[in-house]
Amino acid sequence: MAIIKEAGTVTHPVQSGELATEKVEQAWPLVREIATGISLESWCAFAQAMLSPPDPERDRRGILAVQRKRTIRGLVTYETIDDLIHGRMLFLRNAVVMDLALRESIAASLHASCTDIARQTACDSLYLEVAPQMAWIGDVWKQLSVAGRGLPVRVVAMHPPIAETPPAGRSVSVASGG
Repeated sequence: MAIIKEAGTVTHPVQSGELATEKVEQAWPLVREIATGISLESWCAFAQAMLSPPDPERDRRGILAVQRKRTIRGLVTYETIDDLIHGRMLFLRNAVVMDLALRESIAASLHASCTDIARQTACDSLYLEVAPQMAWIGDVWKQLSVAGRGLPVRVVAMHPPIAETPPAGRSVSVASGG
């Protein structure tokens, strides 16, 4: 358990660790902040796959969650990968934090847990893929990394899903050569 200090003397205990299978449905509203079209069923299937024991070839994967007052306030999915250029890294996706008062502290708690897993699995760096509305998480993680509180972190902004329709009033046309 970590203690988050707000400006002043107010403290808030938070717990950061693997998402429990019985909490998967509770995390769905957070997931919808970065993937508005995902159904509860799709999220549950994805989460169960991520929380299942990994194949020996896939090393380690899972979902980290941060709770405050027994409510999930943040989560990130992770997987260890070996990259030809960047070496062994912890690949992180689906990062979301929903706590206006303590959002940076929740993000820092996720960062600390990810750093711990990366070190346990001999990763050299963190690779964080973030949805545009959660780009601020990457900023927090970069600051922590520069301050020496973690491994190097590379942050990449996600693009909208391929199947996403264009905004109202815009159309997409494809020219074909003949």
